[in-house]
Amino acid sequence: MNSVPAEKIGDLLRLMSWLCGQNDEPAVVFQQNPHLNQLVEVLGDERALAMLEAARDLNNAFGEVEDTALRFGRSPALSIKR
Repeated sequence: MNSVPAEKIGDLLRLMSWLCGQNDEPAVVFQQNPHLNQLVEVLGDERALAMLEAARDLNNAFGEVEDTALRFGRSPALSIKR
């Protein structure tokens, strides 16, 4: 039984490439903290996600989230710890 729906396989592969790298492309998450929290923020923002997909630059993509958060007066960092 496959626990990942077929229509989500591409999303999973893309996420794994950002976490682990793929072929000649390095991972974008180098340190669990803060990079993993930044990735969580980027995944929740369409523009930032598009930037990450296009350039594989987490800092640049997170900058989009950070700028938006500052404009609306909220903290950009989400904690993945529960």
